[in-house]
Amino acid sequence: MCLLIFGRYRTAGIDMRLGLSSGQLTLDGVSMKGATRRQTRHADGFAAYAAEVTDLEALLEFVKAYYDFDEIPYRSEKIRTALEILLRDPSLGRVWIIRSGRKAVGHAILTFGYDLEFNGRQATITELFIAPEYRSRRLGCKMIRLIEGTCRQLGIGALELQVERDNVRAQTLYRKLGFRAP
Repeated sequence: MCLLIFGRYRTAGIDMRLGLSSGQLTLDGVSMKGATRRQTRHADGFAAYAAEVTDLEALLEFVKAYYDFDEIPYRSEKIRTALEILLRDPSLGRVWIIRSGRKAVGHAILTFGYDLEFNGRQATITELFIAPEYRSRRLGCKMIRLIEGTCRQLGIGALELQVERDNVRAQTLYRKLGFRAP
């Protein structure tokens, strides 16, 4: 496995906020009525909701598909245990299930770290997977924008992501969104 690390180290950009207490989501200043802390929606069919332990089996299917796609060894019990810990402890990160319409089509995992260079909290998108038949519909772009908004809301000063060196398609998307590799 040979990864590239892309980073975005400032919070300029779109106006997207997840109001955790009010349950309101705004995207470019437009309120998404009916959004809750568990579910966030975008008007054109994109939806992502914060995964819970009850979503573990569905998430494991997406994680396995992601690992198969990137040719990462899948160790079922270790991954199950680690994912369950992450789902139970929000201080470690966030996990989302991505939907297109009413169908679950992928997942995203954001983990937290701490770095003096960035004045404290730092986050890494460690996984972003969308089923092949749902790619090229801007779902990945919308998910990253939602993650950026969540990071801003949480006061996170740096956002990084990991991508395989041979995944040129994903690298192109990340560059378009303002991420840069060192």
